[in-house]
Amino acid sequence: MRLIQSAAASLLLLSVSAQAQDFQAGLEAAQSGDYAAALAEWRPLAEQGDAEAQLYMGRLYINGDGVPKDATEAARWYRLAADQGNAEAQKYLGDSYALGAGVPQSFEEAAKWFRLSADQGFARAQYDLGHLYRTGTGVARDMDQAIRFYTLAAEQGHVPAQYNLGLIFITGRDWTKQPDQSLKWFRLAAEQNFAPAQHSLGVMLELGDGVPADQVSGLMWYILASDQGYDRTLADRAKLEASLSESDRAEALRRAEACRASAFKDCG
Repeated sequence: MRLIQSAAASLLLLSVSAQAQDFQAGLEAAQSGDYAAALAEWRPLAEQGDAEAQLYMGRLYINGDGVPKDATEAARWYRLAADQGNAEAQKYLGDSYALGAGVPQSFEEAAKWFRLSADQGFARAQYDLGHLYRTGTGVARDMDQAIRFYTLAAEQGHVPAQYNLGLIFITGRDWTKQPDQSLKWFRLAAEQNFAPAQHSLGVMLELGDGVPADQVSGLMWYILASDQGYDRTLADRAKLEASLSESDRAEALRRAEACRASAFKDCG
């Protein structure tokens, strides 16, 4: 009996290993742009119930890669994977409901699937659920929950979540104004080269909005944002440059160049 059980276990491991190899072969094909080959590898696995393959089938259909673009078919595959607990598929099925793509639009259903994904720690779903709570879309408006889910995403490095926390804590409209928190979250997003956060951080430092004023550092962040083509920064940069000495302008430029060269590890 033990020999039979051992043989059965070995066959199962071989089957799982072969499936993983087939999935990886499909992934490599898709990454090289050969979506027909990816489809040939993934469809049999997906039809056998492999959740990861079902997720990627949904992605092929939503993007029209190697198949006709079909949001309904994408949602079908996402649901199959989501029902097995695949967090990424749950997030994408939530997107389908939020957009009414392949399913009737329902923000309540979107919130349901975002929550299932968010509870597994999927940062993009945590951000989306936070946004629904912030706007009262599909759920009762609840800023405690919005901040909680934004923070969960932001702590994983999700840039829009970091930026939105910065906005919440600086405006004082939806929450008690906390400039130190705004500075923290804007900086984290700015150090990922997110131009809106770089601009907002520059404004805080230029004006001393709840933090010690530092106009040279403010100009440094304006330079980094405007050099990316972020139009909202252009006027603020020009105005601040006109008010600073030549040596301060040169120092701000030096800091900006050092910041970029260090991959945003040395930004003063």
